[in-house]
Amino acid sequence: MDTVISTDYTYGYTGMDTSYFSVLIGGVFTLNSSMSQIVEVDGYGVMETPYGSYNVLQVKVMEVERQVYMLGTILLPEEVDTSWYFEYWAKGWRYPVATINTDEGHKNVRAVEYAVGSDIDRPKSC
Repeated sequence: MDTVISTDYTYGYTGMDTSYFSVLIGGVFTLNSSMSQIVEVDGYGVMETPYGSYNVLQVKVMEVERQVYMLGTILLPEEVDTSWYFEYWAKGWRYPVATINTDEGHKNVRAVEYAVGSDIDRPKSC
């Protein structure tokens, strides 16, 4: 089985992806936002979805989003949102064929989302 997925991760990969942006609104209100994802590609196999069967890699994700607001020189309370979920990637697709949202530590399933069949049929653009 080929274990390369659309994000260029491979089975056994562990790492962190981080993004950050800042925007000034009306000259006085600033939003600073960052997103960090700790990912671990820790499984592979076949996933059956309502739209078909796919060879997938399982990517375990802990996502931390931080937002800091400033009004002039006044720093408002920071907002932190942490999410835990699994993504299941099929080779060549732009997004996961399934996402399973879990509680902290990936122990209990909260929700399952599948990519709609017509979305899956579109290959990743180069």
